[in-house]
Amino acid sequence: MLVLLAGVAAIGAVRAKAEPVLILGFEGRAAGQSQVEEIREALCNRRLAGIVLYRRNITSPAQLKALIDHLTACEGAQEAWIAIDQEGGRVMRLKGALARPSAAWYGAESTPSDAALAYRRLAEGLAEFGITLNFGPVVDLAINPSNPIIAGLERAYGDNAEQVTRFAEAFISGHAEAGVATALKHFPGHGSSQDDTHEGFVDVTDYWQPEELAPYQTLIAQGYDGMVMMSHLVQRHFMPSGEPASLAPAAYAWLDAQGFTGMTVTDDLLMGAIQERYGVVEAGRLALAAGADLLLYSSYRIDGVNLLEVPF
Repeated sequence: MLVLLAGVAAIGAVRAKAEPVLILGFEGRAAGQSQVEEIREALCNRRLAGIVLYRRNITSPAQLKALIDHLTACEGAQEAWIAIDQEGGRVMRLKGALARPSAAWYGAESTPSDAALAYRRLAEGLAEFGITLNFGPVVDLAINPSNPIIAGLERAYGDNAEQVTRFAEAFISGHAEAGVATALKHFPGHGSSQDDTHEGFVDVTDYWQPEELAPYQTLIAQGYDGMVMMSHLVQRHFMPSGEPASLAPAAYAWLDAQGFTGMTVTDDLLMGAIQERYGVVEAGRLALAAGADLLLYSSYRIDGVNLLEVPF
């Protein structure tokens, strides 16, 4: 418990950042490029909760530092989240010194204490760039070894909830020591699925296991108050409405019932699981109505819609 509570000051009170609600991806790598300037203007005028960086935004350490410095060189941007997916293994936006092995490697070859040190050094490197939020750790259980997006990419620390929780603690504490926020993902558990929500609708009702909630229960009970990323999975026993978790009031209510005081952020609302059934704007509004604090979109210009112009 003490390991997690030590990080509360670094990642606590995140609900104060609930307005505005959008975390957006964009095209561009340098000052003067059209989308970079449009995003900067939105950050400076406090119209965004934050941005998320992808490989398309990064060519070198110097370029990335210059980009972030340019985007945040105004008072309004100081409270915005500068986010990235730097899990390690197959899911990394940054290579070189900040590259890390996969979660599966840590679970099989390392110890939580060694992992905590490695993650602290990772987070210190992120903080030097000005990155304030890393979308991790993955707390999915590798229940289905044929799962294409979790076990298949070695993103889970194992198939045992206790082991996954121990390594998630290491990830969280290492980041907290460097002042970088984290987000547990993918609620309520993607490790038992047979398909990938990036590609389309995924119903895990017949495969999902209650133990997939255990890491969330344990970490929240220990004082975790960072973020939880809501997946686009459908689990009809847990969410009888048949909506994806990201749009389901029952999913957010479960977290509230555990005493969770942090923030909820949707997984990318441009994923196939959402786009094949909902419109770009409709999905965001449904997520907010269900209880989401933050809406994540990997791009802010899609199908003729500029999300910066949408009143959520």
